[in-house]
Amino acid sequence: MIIMNMSAQDDLKNISTKLDTIANDHKETATKVSEIRGRLFDPDDGLYSRVKGLQGWAEHHEEECQEQNKRYQELHKDLKKTLESIDPLTDDYKIRMSRKKWIDKVVYVVLAAVIGITVKNVSSIDNIHVAAAKEKQKSHGSHSVVITKSQE
Repeated sequence: MIIMNMSAQDDLKNISTKLDTIANDHKETATKVSEIRGRLFDPDDGLYSRVKGLQGWAEHHEEECQEQNKRYQELHKDLKKTLESIDPLTDDYKIRMSRKKWIDKVVYVVLAAVIGITVKNVSSIDNIHVAAAKEKQKSHGSHSVVITKSQE
């Protein structure tokens, strides 16, 4: 047997211990890598399957959004045409309302004038009746003529 000195044996023991530690660490690392691989590629709950599912969902919704966008563009065109057809009507309505306001003002002025003339004529007729009654009273010489309220 070969006799080694103590320091060489201690060195070998340290190297052996370190190799055992490295082997254990390697086993732990391999186990963790297996766990990570399982979490990534599990067909039901793995990250890869989730990403694929989200990608499919996004593609489906993208098509749906594009279809809705087309419908909204068509509705926008229809609405624009409708508004274009309404614009002349609103302009015509504004012109008619402006004319109506002027006609209303003229009607009010004419009506006020007619009422004023009517009141003047009625009061003139009343004055004529009162004057006629006074003439009648003077010509008959009697003071017993009664003047009604309409004659006053």
